[in-house]
Amino acid sequence: MVNDGFLKGLIDKKFIEKKHIKKIIPVEKLYSKKNKLYRVRFITDSSGEEESVYFVFKLYLNGEKGFKKDKESLMLRALGKHSSEYSINVPGIFYEGKDFLITEFIEGGTLLDYILVKESENEDINFGKLNPLVASCKVINDFYYISKKITGDFCISGDVNLRNFIINSGIYRIDFEDWHRGCIEEDFGKFMAFTLTYEPFFSDWKVRLVRELGKYICESFSINKDKLTAEIDKEFKSMVNRRSLSPDIFDREKIKRIIN
Repeated sequence: MVNDGFLKGLIDKKFIEKKHIKKIIPVEKLYSKKNKLYRVRFITDSSGEEESVYFVFKLYLNGEKGFKKDKESLMLRALGKHSSEYSINVPGIFYEGKDFLITEFIEGGTLLDYILVKESENEDINFGKLNPLVASCKVINDFYYISKKITGDFCISGDVNLRNFIINSGIYRIDFEDWHRGCIEEDFGKFMAFTLTYEPFFSDWKVRLVRELGKYICESFSINKDKLTAEIDKEFKSMVNRRSLSPDIFDREKIKRIIN
């Protein structure tokens, strides 16, 4: 169970003393299919008065939990150290354990929240203006080229579901445990596939949005249309297996028409 005793037991006692941590309170469980994720409140007392600071506690659960944690830590630290140079906002790391991270909690709604509100209002998104969707595309593109400086290879984040983009003063990108070497069309293809498949699937509004999104991506970042279409199709096939969906739910000809 995640509680004050459990969390304090994971953190080095000297660190707790140094940071004057009196109590750690789990506030809410956050969305995660793969790990345990909580927003937690740290109560500190360094000047005779209690102060509260919010963080995210992420406990990695899969068989490669130590490896996944190390990957995410490496990327968060590299991006955070050179945030002004790299122009990608990421949460800072407060504490790192063997198979967990405690990171800065970023206030704000997700890109998914933004998209669903726009759809509920039947309001089209203007790709000629700076908005959270356009800014998130730039983050995907920038990460691809920045990763070469960090790792020596062109890498992609691997998980571009819309909950991983937080709208604050700019866009904050969270969740880097799945980054790996790859082609940028893969990340953009997944990004478009995810956008189409939040409830309701393939709504007219989402199809219209993703058609414009595809045009914007190809024109702004010199993305190959055929490669992009192939990556969208590949992600849909993966979704069929992951979500136990009927293969008929994805019309390949419709997919091609969205891009072309």
